[in-house]
Amino acid sequence: MAVTATPANAAYNCGSNQVCLYKNSDFTGSVFILPQITNSYGVKIFCAPDLAQNKYTDGTSVNNSVSSVVNNSNSVIFLADYRGPGGKHTGISGGSRLWNLDSVQTFDSSGKQTYESFNDRASYAC
Repeated sequence: MAVTATPANAAYNCGSNQVCLYKNSDFTGSVFILPQITNSYGVKIFCAPDLAQNKYTDGTSVNNSVSSVVNNSNSVIFLADYRGPGGKHTGISGGSRLWNLDSVQTFDSSGKQTYESFNDRASYAC
């Protein structure tokens, strides 16, 4: 899928049933469209388990650089700062838009809840 935006900070209009991760707040800058994959149970999910393996439309790494999210799917998407035990994560409900990740509800591996910045921390998105 080709995604184009004219000025460097032009907003990509995230489409129906898409999950868009933006490099800048306010849904601007380069965008990465979370791919839909089939999991081991045969269910289609939006997932990129290693954001270091993915690039924005400007060619830079998505890893540790997400600043805003549009979730136009019907599923909750989880962003995590570490894939595996010990990391923190935050969830973005289907139909939600987070214009920045400066103060979001996060959970650690023990379930402890805090509010903190998740800006430029995501290395996992599923």
